[in-house]
Amino acid sequence: MAARKRLMAALLMTVCCFGPQAAARTDENDIERWRQRMLRALEDSTSRKPERAQGEDDKRQSLAGPRADDPRASAAAAEARRRYGGRPLAVVPFRDGYRVRLLLEDGRVTTVEIED
Repeated sequence: MAARKRLMAALLMTVCCFGPQAAARTDENDIERWRQRMLRALEDSTSRKPERAQGEDDKRQSLAGPRADDPRASAAAAEARRRYGGRPLAVVPFRDGYRVRLLLEDGRVTTVEIED
């Protein structure tokens, strides 16, 4: 009976001492595997270039501001800047005018509509 108690006590001490370390190693391994999967996914997503239909670039607007070849877009950006302040980030055609995305002085970004 005493030998059985000693054996149970030794088993209990072993589980108490080494059990949490084994669990921590498992958690660290899980975290490391997750990190490796995320890095691979990130590398895959950055290595692939999205395919665009021919002429799609013509429809997209640069974030640098209005296109130089569209004077109405430039005028809309200037009007938005005059009314609301800030810096025009993008100008896109919208209904009877343009939508202008502005970076305001306080760091916020807002979108306003300017009619022709």
